[in-house]
Amino acid sequence: GRRHVSHWAWELPQAPAAWARALPYVDEVWAPSAFTAQALSELCGETPVRVAPYPVLALPAPPPPRKTDGPVTVFFAFDLKSWMSRKNPQGAIAAFRAATQRTDRPARLRLKVSGADARPDALAALRRDLDGDPRIDVILERLSDAEMSALVADSDIVLSLHRAEGFGLLLAEAMRAGVPVVATGWSGNLEFMDDAGAALIPGRPAQAGPEAGDYAGGCWVEPDVEEAAVRLAALIDSPKARADLGERGRRTIHARLGMDRWTTEVAGLLPATLKRT
Repeated sequence: GRRHVSHWAWELPQAPAAWARALPYVDEVWAPSAFTAQALSELCGETPVRVAPYPVLALPAPPPPRKTDGPVTVFFAFDLKSWMSRKNPQGAIAAFRAATQRTDRPARLRLKVSGADARPDALAALRRDLDGDPRIDVILERLSDAEMSALVADSDIVLSLHRAEGFGLLLAEAMRAGVPVVATGWSGNLEFMDDAGAALIPGRPAQAGPEAGDYAGGCWVEPDVEEAAVRLAALIDSPKARADLGERGRRTIHARLGMDRWTTEVAGLLPATLKRT
């Protein structure tokens, strides 16, 4: 007698065909972004698919003023269980190194890596890419939500040269904290990002290779590392540019994913969800 709603997340334009086996058990599917909903709609057929993004709660207090001295901290986080080729830390590393060649301002890159125990081979490959660069720190410790939020808020720039995202919650949380974001301008993060609130990096269509695990054979994009380096260098150079972009991002995320907007949107889904069939 209950109506069953399932919330599915996926990162590519084509949802896995095997997921169709779950459809007899659900009455409708919710997705975190229009990008994911489009992929699921092709799979789900007559089963309704609706967009229900994640809410990003307001911070209890305004973020503190950004520091203007010392090295500029660029932050990148990913989970090795989500497949390294999708998150593309190598692209982020290359963009960081190219950006620092364009500016005299000192900068460092923090890499927060989760899931290292599950993929020691991938972690070893990442360390080879770092080649002992003293400007790049790798954080492997398991962090609480509060510790992770503090790490993001303490950063000057958050970087993501992903090849595909279903939503990009970390990017939304960075924008909420007023941290400027440089990210690939494609896939689920466009649910809350535009050129006004973030530095969006173009990409060219590409196919995921066999190293992409669950995503192998699917379509995603190859972000433009050189363009990312240019945008990143401009932000490293200018505290004002960082502050302006961070504030625009904060306003954007409040307008699109703030609790008032979110509750209104989800309330609009509930009548259809609760209707008996």
